[in-house]
Amino acid sequence: MNLDQNPYPSEAQRQAQNTIVIGTITALTIGVAAIYALLSNSVSQLWSILPILLVSLLAIWLSRIGKHMIGSILLISVVALQGIIAPLIESGLGISSAIG
Repeated sequence: MNLDQNPYPSEAQRQAQNTIVIGTITALTIGVAAIYALLSNSVSQLWSILPILLVSLLAIWLSRIGKHMIGSILLISVVALQGIIAPLIESGLGISSAIG
């Protein structure tokens, strides 16, 4: 290492690394849930799992190419949308269960 090089990563590098870590943990967790849903014949539950899995993989890829902010925003948005939409679509749950 030269004396001119900074031994500490920049803020953008740390944010990209954090996005990769969060995307990886999310992809692994949701991937295991997807495999379990397939093995237990709960294929109807995959609609709520696959969007988050795909966007977490997309967030990892976007972080690798330097677009970690877009990846983070997409991941947060999809998780939030799934959290709002899933109770509304599930059969047997009313709007009151979805809101509070």
